[in-house]
Amino acid sequence: MKFALFLRKLINSKIYRNFIVSYIVILFIPLIVMSAIVLYNFVNVLKQEVEANLTNSFRKTVEYFDLHVQKLQEISLQIQLNEIFREVNIHQQPDKAITLKKELQKYSVNSLADKILVYSYEGDYILSADYVYSLKDFIEVYVETSENNFDLKGFKHSSDKDGVFYFSRANLTFGASKNIMYLNKLPLNGLEDPYLIVIYVISESSLRRILNPAIITDDSYLFVREPETGKVLFSFSESNNSERLMKISENLENYHINSQFTLEVGGKEFTAFAVTPSNIDLEFIQVVPADILENKINNIRVIYLLGVILIFAIGSFVIPLFARMNYSPVKKLKEYIYDMLPHRLENGEQMDEIEVLENALLYFKNESKELKKMSDKYSYVFRQYLLHSFILGQARQIENILESCRLSGLIWDKKYYAVMAFKVSKNMYVQKIRYIQEVLNPLYENKGLQIFVLEMSDFSSKSKIAIIIGSDENSEVLLKEYAIYVVEALKEEFQEDVSVGIGEYVTDVFDVHLSYSQALRVLDYNSTISNSSIMTISELNKTTEKEMKYPVKLFDKLEKAIRDANIWEIKESMDELMMFISTENLNVYWAKSICVDVITTIFKQLLLTEQDAIILKKPYIEKIYTSDVSSFEDIKKIMMEITDDLVDYFTVGEDAYELKLLRKIAQYIRQNYTKPDFSIQSLADHLHMTPPYLSQYFKKKTNYTISEYVTKLRMRKAKELLLNTDMSIADIAAEVGYYSVSSFIRRFREMEKVTPGEYKKKYASKEGKS
Repeated sequence: MKFALFLRKLINSKIYRNFIVSYIVILFIPLIVMSAIVLYNFVNVLKQEVEANLTNSFRKTVEYFDLHVQKLQEISLQIQLNEIFREVNIHQQPDKAITLKKELQKYSVNSLADKILVYSYEGDYILSADYVYSLKDFIEVYVETSENNFDLKGFKHSSDKDGVFYFSRANLTFGASKNIMYLNKLPLNGLEDPYLIVIYVISESSLRRILNPAIITDDSYLFVREPETGKVLFSFSESNNSERLMKISENLENYHINSQFTLEVGGKEFTAFAVTPSNIDLEFIQVVPADILENKINNIRVIYLLGVILIFAIGSFVIPLFARMNYSPVKKLKEYIYDMLPHRLENGEQMDEIEVLENALLYFKNESKELKKMSDKYSYVFRQYLLHSFILGQARQIENILESCRLSGLIWDKKYYAVMAFKVSKNMYVQKIRYIQEVLNPLYENKGLQIFVLEMSDFSSKSKIAIIIGSDENSEVLLKEYAIYVVEALKEEFQEDVSVGIGEYVTDVFDVHLSYSQALRVLDYNSTISNSSIMTISELNKTTEKEMKYPVKLFDKLEKAIRDANIWEIKESMDELMMFISTENLNVYWAKSICVDVITTIFKQLLLTEQDAIILKKPYIEKIYTSDVSSFEDIKKIMMEITDDLVDYFTVGEDAYELKLLRKIAQYIRQNYTKPDFSIQSLADHLHMTPPYLSQYFKKKTNYTISEYVTKLRMRKAKELLLNTDMSIADIAAEVGYYSVSSFIRRFREMEKVTPGEYKKKYASKEGKS
């Protein structure tokens, strides 16, 4: 009887009915909709994603291989810029052979290529780092004895700028069962007749090491194919089924290339994915079992359908149970409201749960004043958090911080802000903060200042108190008077000396952390020399200017390097600053100060271009002024950390840019060096670069200055004209880009140790005799 009465009350209860309906809507309806979407749409998208994931490692591996080939092209460009390979003929100067081999050893190949050789047109010889072969001996001994498609002379007379050849059998030179030869014809820019071929030998083992990540399963295969003939050059697999590997290879040699295709081998279907790299004429094909993809999709379908069925089965049982369980607290809440109120609500039994709750809220509204007092109690903590954000330089990263300050009573409406830092004993820390606030109240009321006191406690025996002072007057004298006022009051109250540091005013509250770092610098100086005097940052600078020659030029150099994003200049500037710190016999304070100035200089330049750079968020200054930094070695570690972070920031994505930039520079110089108005400035304007950065970059990459390289090109052209034409010295000077004949003669004599006329008499006669 009682249960039937309770059940009737539940059914008639509006709250219970709402529970049932809400659970059904929340759980079942979205579940049905999502099931339909997944089964009819999402599975197709998922299939594409799984397919992409299966081929992702293959594509990345081919891209990695292509990057190695690009590095080989960069080495070829460096060899092109080295004039010694063009100027020396071993047949005429056999003593230069050792020089050429040593020069070739400078160009280290990457992990893709095993050896590097060069074929000189003029000398008709093959040069390696170990041997010099005549072309005839090289072909007879090492080429014709092996089955291959290598035709060096045919490549020499072709119009191709690069080529790929292979050896199919071991030989004495390269010591591998299979090899690829990748050839670059110099010059790479194609503006002049070729004079040299660079040959890179890539062994099968090196190729396998690079491509091995693309073999994703034991039953997957990787093939390298020649595009024109379709011949499979290399094949890789972790499987022991050599017969299947051979059959797939035979099928591929008769199959037209496509980005994705299927093939059947031995009754089993395979899916093949083909990728062609951009820098070398080869084709890479990955072959995987076709059922890998379908099995993954079917597994996902089965698991999802089982999950939906399980959810429906469990939900049919759990929903009524949870509805009853959740209704029970509502009923108890109604009873609880009756018990907790001072006076029972009239006619409470006739009201439903919502009406009871509404009446209770009306009652508790009268108690909101107590809650407001509670919130005021914790507002101090929140204010301290906001103040710390400004003084530590983190305020810019907090969204709507000024609005939060306004709601907390922090109104930044003064023209200038400065920070005073005090170092006090730990045992009187809290009492001093409260006392400072009381001492500063008259200044706040009478002077119209904004004054905020912050706790800057740490784990040392001494703790710091920071005071932010906002004023409409930029007066260092008054700022020092305020500090004296506080120090005298503390000394009178607590009978102990207090160290003080005062930073300069800033006009933007978001820059108040700069004033704080200056105050810490002064405070650290006072602590280092055991001086309790009150000093501002400007007074400190005047005092210490007499003690040390400040490295102004080094900071100017660092600023310029950061503006130009020149990582070599950045490293050099930072190394020179560290050398200055270690050789100028500075005390630890000044070493810290220079380190802080370095950080400030870097941040200032980065803020002009990239305000969200992650490097700006690192707390370098706070790290410098911790108690752990007490020696030159500690400061050196921080400087090295800053250098590494800055170089990493500027070198993101730089490698892919290097080869194109070097090609553009070489191409422009060779097209314009004979013009009298050619200059580094015109080259820099063409490439949208600054002349200093361009000069340093070219020197770094080629070991030549731009002027040296242009002079070499002009002198080589002049010598050709002297020996092969009847042009006058004046005409030759104008032809190779000199306004003044005397300037041309002087430079020619500096380079060749003879005048142009003497050079023509000496060598033209030899040419005629020969």
